[in-house]
Amino acid sequence: MAEAVKAEERVRTAKDVEVAERDKRIEIIEAQKAIERQVTGIKVMAGA
Repeated sequence: MAEAVKAEERVRTAKDVEVAERDKRIEIIEAQKAIERQVTGIKVMAGA
């Protein structure tokens, strides 16, 4: 019984880590998009 609980905890921890890593990747992508928009705006302003 104790082994089953430990195994379940390992699975839950692994899922939590995967979710956190996915969320982190999404945040990085969103930050990159924001930077690209800022760079594009600066380029447009510089060309004006």
